[in-house]
Amino acid sequence: MKDNSRAQPAEGARFNLFEFDLTLYEPGTHAEAPGVFYLGRPGKVADREAMQADKGACWLPTLRCTWEELESREGVPYLLYSVEEFDNVRAGKYIEEPRAITEADYWEQLEVLPPQRWHRGAEFEAFHCLERYSGDVARWTVRLGRGEGATYWAFNDRTGSTYAHLEAKARAALGKVAA
Repeated sequence: MKDNSRAQPAEGARFNLFEFDLTLYEPGTHAEAPGVFYLGRPGKVADREAMQADKGACWLPTLRCTWEELESREGVPYLLYSVEEFDNVRAGKYIEEPRAITEADYWEQLEVLPPQRWHRGAEFEAFHCLERYSGDVARWTVRLGRGEGATYWAFNDRTGSTYAHLEAKARAALGKVAA
């Protein structure tokens, strides 16, 4: 017989966080916080401050416990993010500084999968890999200069980054190497 003893919210629970409203990520896997509640519907975060202030009042129907009970059971704190906040935290974990690569590495990246947002100029070329690391973060490959003096760079950044941003980032890394 199925145990339905905790199927209903605990007494005093004022907020229901249904599974279609949030995704519960494993502690430490997707953000710098040990655990994250990600609210998939921006309109549902109106009571976020009240929820965080009274975790015992937040009922998690699919887990059959309150937010407070979950933290106690798992032994780690969980944070509640809006969609935008979560995307920024997640992207911040994967964005990195450019590192120098060889010309052969550059050509391998160009030919392994169809390049995305490929931009070619006289002294600057950039594209990102079709596959993404997470959300809107992908591996960018950049060429600065031409011919024998060209340098090649790889780094993770947002797929929507401007070419000016990407070029400036690679040139800053080149300046650090030259110094």
